[in-house]
Amino acid sequence: AQHAEPAATKLVITPLNANILREKENLSEGIGKIDPYCVVTLGSDAQKTQPHENGGKTPSWNNPLNFNWKGENSAKVELMEKNSLMKDEFLGEGQLTLPAGSNLKKGPQTQEIKLTNNKADAGSINIQFEFFQKQ
Repeated sequence: AQHAEPAATKLVITPLNANILREKENLSEGIGKIDPYCVVTLGSDAQKTQPHENGGKTPSWNNPLNFNWKGENSAKVELMEKNSLMKDEFLGEGQLTLPAGSNLKKGPQTQEIKLTNNKADAGSINIQFEFFQKQ
């Protein structure tokens, strides 16, 4: 049985900006800066931002992603590099920690998330999130 209260909540997650630490040898030589984008997965729902063209190591986005929150206590955050010719490349991942049901605050909250790639430090990303009760 689903609890009615969490199921009636919309969660808007907005990746703001990131600081990417990368090994030099991974960077495509001479093709300019990378085009990073962010994938957020809450439960079985995965959504992604638009790539920041030439965002390089300090990309920023302004793509609010709308989710139906069913009481999940975390969301997976992945940073990817858009490649037009090859498969998109994984840059790093982290966890967005969401408050438990009784701790839902009004208004936007921001969290800095550490990113790792194969257990190595891959930088960090700032994510804003906000809960909205559905009417």
